Amino acid sequence: MRNIIRFFMQIRIALLFLLLEGIAVTFIVRQNVYHNAAFFNSSMEINARILEIRSDIISYFDLRNENKRLLEENAQLRAMLESSYIVTDKQIFEVNDTLYRQQFEFVTATVISYSNNQRNNYLTIDKGSDQGIEEGMGVYSPDGVIGVVDRCTKNYSLVRSFLHSSVQISTKVKRLGAVGTAAWDGNNFNYAYLNDIPLHVMVKPGDTLVTSRFSSIFPEGILLGYVENVNTDETKAFYKIRFRLSVDFSQLSGVYVIRNLIKEELEELQDVELEYNE
Repeated sequence: MRNIIRFFMQIRIALLFLLLEGIAVTFIVRQNVYHNAAFFNSSMEINARILEIRSDIISYFDLRNENKRLLEENAQLRAMLESSYIVTDKQIFEVNDTLYRQQFEFVTATVISYSNNQRNNYLTIDKGSDQGIEEGMGVYSPDGVIGVVDRCTKNYSLVRSFLHSSVQISTKVKRLGAVGTAAWDGNNFNYAYLNDIPLHVMVKPGDTLVTSRFSSIFPEGILLGYVENVNTDETKAFYKIRFRLSVDFSQLSGVYVIRNLIKEELEELQDVELEYNE
């Protein structure tokens, strides 16, 4: 014990120097915007690489479930191929391909860390600006909506989970077409609420909820969840619909990042519409 105390006494000046150095760096990072951003990006890169190694180890033991999910999704995609259809009569219809324009592209990524027990939850994925990821892009998995990209480094991105107080998704009741806004209330990570659905719409428990066509982030039709129970809000004018999320936020792995190729065009039109309404 005396030797340990003697050792620390011998290096006390070095320890004091390191302490003061740490305090100085903290003040510089907090007071300077440039240093703050540089520190955030560097620390995010380091943490992300450590978490990526951890994620690789965990993913190795979950390969069976992941492969099963990928096979199921591939089966659904193959069912949409032209070769999966059969001609039922002799009528032939030609379609001018110039009528169609690709709106969305999809980038695959792997979740390397996530949280689900905070008021504002995030996840980190292993793709960043070098892979074409940008702030504001939507993220989803084969099970449904995950969140929205918040920040990017060259090879990693921080994503605001759907389990975040600032994330709201334009959502429709698939069976009825009625559109409202889905958001998490900060409690159970298995459930969320759909608001702004008028009372004349006959929503029932078990109804499927998907993204609507009014979002510039997500394509229409991505699953969010299933209606659990239906109540009215404080105004008695709309439903307050509790629904079970289709995504299990305690088990996140492979995801897709959505690039909307005409997002800027849509947002410009929406800005013009807002100016006319003012």
